[in-house]
Amino acid sequence: MDIIFAIAPLYLIAFFGYISKKVLRVSTESVSKILIYIVSPVVVFYGIYKVELSYSNLSIPLLFFILSALSSWFCYVFSSRYLNRLDSNVLSYLAGLPNIGFFALPIIILLFDDQVFSKAVLAVFGVNLYANTLGFYLLSRGHFNHKETINKLLRLPAVYCFLIGFLFNFFDVHFIERVLDYIIAHFKGSYTLLGMMLVGMGVSDIKSMKVDYRFLITSLSFKFLIYPLLLVAIIVLDDFYFKFYSKDIYQIILVFLAVPIGASSIAYTTELGIGVRQTAIAVYVSTILAIFLIPLIISIFITDLPHLQ
Repeated sequence: MDIIFAIAPLYLIAFFGYISKKVLRVSTESVSKILIYIVSPVVVFYGIYKVELSYSNLSIPLLFFILSALSSWFCYVFSSRYLNRLDSNVLSYLAGLPNIGFFALPIIILLFDDQVFSKAVLAVFGVNLYANTLGFYLLSRGHFNHKETINKLLRLPAVYCFLIGFLFNFFDVHFIERVLDYIIAHFKGSYTLLGMMLVGMGVSDIKSMKVDYRFLITSLSFKFLIYPLLLVAIIVLDDFYFKFYSKDIYQIILVFLAVPIGASSIAYTTELGIGVRQTAIAVYVSTILAIFLIPLIISIFITDLPHLQ
């Protein structure tokens, strides 16, 4: 029951997003730009700036970047056989973009301690890095030529904020730390708020429920079958052979098994004007499915939850 209460506010925020678009006529494009060009870069910078730069910690974002890239590549190879290039590019982008920043992190905050949460944030970095680099490139290249795609990629501030945050951390620059701590206290809430509002706003943008079922079924299959299989493979291989990761990482991975398609995909497809309606439908349906799947996964596979005891 506590898990349900943890998830419920996220759906309420999505509902507010729906109302804000339908009643208040708030622009989806404006919210998308705020998230992409202001809020997300600050969160990305702060995260890489504050993390301990150890080999084990730095491997976590790399791991999730590779997982997203693999899922995306598998989806492109599969979907390009029966869909046009533009739809295949959008699907491949969605296949590597789980909603772990806006959706999973609030659940992890409720269920686990700060140590698990800090490692989950590193996983978010990996997925965000995919979304802002390789994923963005894949999404836009079917709509723009290579030069235009690279130019749009270079316009994303999150890419530069990641690099600057890494350099500030590496060279131990701390004179801005107190200011950043104050700023990020407000931006973290905005990150979740705007991301989930975009889900509701994306649904309100759907003029008709005419669904491309091949697109929808493919996106859901990769989100709830292929991507989870890759995650389970990591647990099995590491537990039996490598022994590299701790139980904390296994718990994070298990929560990620059932999260929906990333809400930020609506922001990026809206920004590029590509496949917005079908993306919004896929995000909406996957989010509904996650209501039932996340409590089921956690109750079956995850025990010893300190915050629920």
